[in-house]
Amino acid sequence: MRPPEGVRKRLVREWLRKANADFDLAEHLVAEGSVFLNAIAFHCQQAVEKYLKALLTWWGTEFPKTHVLATLFSLIETRCRRATAEADRFRLQQAGVANEGIPRETVGQDHRRRTLS
Repeated sequence: MRPPEGVRKRLVREWLRKANADFDLAEHLVAEGSVFLNAIAFHCQQAVEKYLKALLTWWGTEFPKTHVLATLFSLIETRCRRATAEADRFRLQQAGVANEGIPRETVGQDHRRRTLS
């Protein structure tokens, strides 16, 4: 179930706050010339994870408790493909193309007879 917009906005802000903190720490470690490369990589991964969760939260897309970026990217890819397909259908409808893919204005008696026979 999708939470109310006010709740979603609060959750998104929280995800972004946490992601920004991880990103800022990684950036600071790099700027200081830190030799703790594992810590830098960890905080970069954490930032990306939280940014992805913020996006999914904003969309109202449920996601499992996971630290696997591929799982989160897969959910985003699925959502984007669905949105692209919906946008394509909308554009076709606006262009006057029937569900069969034949422009409405070109559908005449000849076509109707062929499809009925």
